[in-house]
Amino acid sequence: MENRNLQKLFKSGDFDEMLHQGKQRTAKVAEEKATQEKAQLKELLEMVDEVDEIEEAFLTAEQAAVQLGVSAQTIRNWEKQEKLIPLQRTEGGHRRYSQSQITELKKNHNDFEIFMRIKPNDLLLSIQQILSSFNPEENISVSIKNDELNRRVYFTLDSEDGLCTFTKTLKMEE
Repeated sequence: MENRNLQKLFKSGDFDEMLHQGKQRTAKVAEEKATQEKAQLKELLEMVDEVDEIEEAFLTAEQAAVQLGVSAQTIRNWEKQEKLIPLQRTEGGHRRYSQSQITELKKNHNDFEIFMRIKPNDLLLSIQQILSSFNPEENISVSIKNDELNRRVYFTLDSEDGLCTFTKTLKMEE
């Protein structure tokens, strides 16, 4: 139908009107195409966000260990003890944990026990890492309780204002 209108205008010699309608038609087509491209772009961006969320949601045993301040071997031991079960395994059998699992363990850090063989210098490094989470300007109280009967050492750090407490139970192996 638009072609017939353009032919009539051409025959009548009304080139200004023909040019005006041509511009309108071009603008309409361009707007429709832009709308389609925006919708496609939005869909692609949503897909990218979903992929990013999936990639961020799963951590390797090593990444989980770093976040929890333990070794990767401890993470594997926790699986055997059913304290931290991977949400999935890759085709190669590698463990994958969700960020929410790790966050929950961090919140309940008083509840887990670490079985380890440790050198005194390594223990000092671990304590220094823990101390770095406290405010350096405030005093903290430190208590270390050695339970020789059960071969456990309990470390408790409390901030002066009582807002930050860290307790770790270590079972020493021979």
